[in-house]
Amino acid sequence: MPAITTLIKGKNPRFMPWIIEENEIENFVEQISNSPDSAEIQIGYVLKTSYLKSLEPKGENNIIVAVRDNNTSKYVGWSVISKKIVFIGGIKEKIAYVSELFLDSEYRNHIVFGLFVRMLLHFTVDCKGYLSTVMYDNKKVLNMLLSGKGKMVPYRDFGTINTLAFYSKKINKVDADIEISVKKAEEQDLDKLIQFWNEESVNNQFLPVYSVDILKNSKGLLRDLKIDDVILSIKNNKIVGSIAIWNQMAIKKAIIKNYPYWIKKLRPVINLLLKIRGIPVLPKENTEIDYRLISMLVVKNNESAVFKLLLNAIKKEINKKEKSTLLLMSLHEKNRLIQFIDFPYYNLKSKMIFASKGANIQEKNIVPYIELGSL
Repeated sequence: MPAITTLIKGKNPRFMPWIIEENEIENFVEQISNSPDSAEIQIGYVLKTSYLKSLEPKGENNIIVAVRDNNTSKYVGWSVISKKIVFIGGIKEKIAYVSELFLDSEYRNHIVFGLFVRMLLHFTVDCKGYLSTVMYDNKKVLNMLLSGKGKMVPYRDFGTINTLAFYSKKINKVDADIEISVKKAEEQDLDKLIQFWNEESVNNQFLPVYSVDILKNSKGLLRDLKIDDVILSIKNNKIVGSIAIWNQMAIKKAIIKNYPYWIKKLRPVINLLLKIRGIPVLPKENTEIDYRLISMLVVKNNESAVFKLLLNAIKKEINKKEKSTLLLMSLHEKNRLIQFIDFPYYNLKSKMIFASKGANIQEKNIVPYIELGSL
């Protein structure tokens, strides 16, 4: 049964904690697609596959939870809880990624929020913490989650995520380095790639724990990411960097659902200025955006030469097929690689928040890793 009766008291409650099952997905997706967003620039997605398949990159186990109003048979709140294994302080731990959170504004200080908290605690009992990301200007949701209400393990502000939107043609050309080479990954490289990631886990908080099977699988955590989408940097016969071009167009396409009034009025002027600077322009509302994601970005010792060569390899790879592509790349504010970017970009900022349930969080000198394709 989709109702979670163990989390409620009394008979015939109006609000019921609920698990969305496969036979309910169609009605559920229709409702969430028409729900308002608190952020100023509202970003949505057009699904190109089933909703359940679109969740695969979020975690190895995805649970859709909701609060149902029995009087109206409508959902007044929901979220996706996705579990995966990541490195925390170099140790493999299971955490939950809590995403797509929506609570009707009428019920945010209501029993509905309490039910959401109970479901969150219930379904993350086997996790060392839970992680969320919230758009920078979505102050209402951010403040609600950081408040620590409802006996929830309190979230802590883990800093700003910078998601850079830029054109591949704007990546500056770099000269070859006789000590560093780049190549497309092959199946025989995967064991060494996993070893490199494991070694770098002490410097990258929340780095996903990938296996050769995951890298070879066209479904699951890296759905539609092929082995030859990954580019490696080699120095002294050792991998010192990795990057990938992740095309998720077969899963979903992003759209701008709504702009604030002032952007709607000034968008032509803003776009003219952005175009002059070589920065991606603001698309029309409800227009599908063609883009690629920069993923699997790990650079040993944050070496600028390695980073720039990897980006240059991305540009060359794209140039084989088309003149330019819109790229999105996410870097935490503590990631020193951002200072080596010398081309124009548009920055979409969001907040990373994390609630620890016993995980050994060592924040000093450990940069949170961002896998944009999973957020």
